[in-house]
Amino acid sequence: MIFVMFRCCIVAVTLFLFSFFTLSPLCYGAKLIWDSNTGLNYAGYKVYYGTSSENYDNVVNVGNVTEYNLGFLNRETTYYIAVTAYDWLGNESSYSVEVTYTVNDGVPDNEDNCPETPNGPDFGSCTQVVNGLVITSGVACINENGCKYYEDCQMGQEDSDGNGTGDACECYSDLNDDMRVNIFDLAIIKNELPKSNCASGSCQADINRDGQIDIFDLSILKSEFNRICQSVL
Repeated sequence: MIFVMFRCCIVAVTLFLFSFFTLSPLCYGAKLIWDSNTGLNYAGYKVYYGTSSENYDNVVNVGNVTEYNLGFLNRETTYYIAVTAYDWLGNESSYSVEVTYTVNDGVPDNEDNCPETPNGPDFGSCTQVVNGLVITSGVACINENGCKYYEDCQMGQEDSDGNGTGDACECYSDLNDDMRVNIFDLAIIKNELPKSNCASGSCQADINRDGQIDIFDLSILKSEFNRICQSVL
């Protein structure tokens, strides 16, 4: 029997029978977690997935681990996932009960003010407010239990500054205005680090607007790194 839940999952596995398996969403991906095989001769596990039931185009030999992050999944797509166990002789179990996962936060892309990051009724993103800025970590959540203690789980199409880009997609770290957070922005902040007593607007890399450039600005850039910045509404 398999249970599906957002962003975390548990699978109890034997070499012959998969009895308990859960699935949870990453951004945009899924994290699989399962209980270790209780047998003595198992060697590892394989994760199978594809876009049609019982027709798995992809297989990953994850080795002797009990969790795996399945990433780079396409939005608005349903995936079918199963797991097998194998022993030291190469004997492989039958598939576990199949689970399905649709990569969607509950808002169609053409209506989503942040399609790149979860911000809908089905799941949202962990955020924190720093000097009036809503900073998104990029971690998907369905409640505060999935976030760090200083973060909130923001669900829905929140747009605190009313600029048409959802809070989950804001790019405060796009320091060179090229619509991406990348190594060029990192170079700017490293060039100005450390710096204090910034007059208003004098420090380009003062991301959190606290009057100085420090590790907290670097932390924000890290959370937004590789983000594509755009207003879609």
